[in-house]
Amino acid sequence: ENGELIEFLGHEMNAGNNAVVVRYPLSLTKGFGLVYIDLLDRKGELIDHDDYWHSSITASGNRFFLDTMWWGNSSRNKENCCDIIMYDNNTKEKFLLDTAFMPCHIQCYHPHPAGTAKGEKVLFINTRQSGNTDNYPYSRIVMLELK
Repeated sequence: ENGELIEFLGHEMNAGNNAVVVRYPLSLTKGFGLVYIDLLDRKGELIDHDDYWHSSITASGNRFFLDTMWWGNSSRNKENCCDIIMYDNNTKEKFLLDTAFMPCHIQCYHPHPAGTAKGEKVLFINTRQSGNTDNYPYSRIVMLELK
């Protein structure tokens, strides 16, 4: 109405007739998190509330891989830490898989988790080598095998 942007959506991914999109914590709209969209009836539903940033979806649409942000209206406040999360759309459960450490204010340092078509593996970017060793400005690709 007054030209103010109230909803921030992005990082949409689709699988068949379904898609997921992230409503960012920067949104003034209530209920930020993961929005599941039925592309046939063009309706969306907030299925999980969290500080999500990027999303990916398996070919079946059953698993989503996400990372989190720590700024804006987010509830997370640990700077440069992004949790890597898997959301199972069948059971409606989410699982913390890992935490990526990186200076997210630099465009190329985003975890961007991506699962394989069947969802048995997930890849993401991390600057943390092992333990507490920070490898910034270098990053590595992490592959986690899932059950």
